[in-house]
Amino acid sequence: MAFKKKTNLADELGVEEKELVLAASTAEGSSSGYADDGGEAIEVEIDFDAGGALPYPSGTYHARLESVEKTVAKSSGNKMVVWRFRTLQDKRVFYVNTVLTRDAMWKVTETAKACGAVGVGQVKLDIAKLVGNVCRLVIEQQTYEGEARPGIKKVLSPTEETFEVSDLAG
Repeated sequence: MAFKKKTNLADELGVEEKELVLAASTAEGSSSGYADDGGEAIEVEIDFDAGGALPYPSGTYHARLESVEKTVAKSSGNKMVVWRFRTLQDKRVFYVNTVLTRDAMWKVTETAKACGAVGVGQVKLDIAKLVGNVCRLVIEQQTYEGEARPGIKKVLSPTEETFEVSDLAG
């Protein structure tokens, strides 16, 4: 993978550094030239050699359904639902994509039931009403585009322990 050589923005734009800082401070209402609320530089240490996703041990984690979004799968053009979960103890975010096709409805049903959906037979359900419910996520190392990363293998119904943890986690 080739990276672009680091360049100075003022050089790239053909202006002097002080002109760039003055323009930025005027545009943002800040005297420092940085766009943050406090008017001061936001310095962070970035490690470009750190690699991909942070390691996350395989196991079962308590989580809360944070959001659901109906969208279209880029690869197939099928309608799908993106389920966003956040683990209760360490606030890590995980996603499950379920395609809304006849052959994949078992996965939609399994995920909805684990998030608190109840019913008998075929029913229409507004899955957005499940947002905020707790469940358990079975996390397993998966390979995505040649890179190992943690992902959801299965969503499980909550246990009494899940609710105890959710009370502690807020």
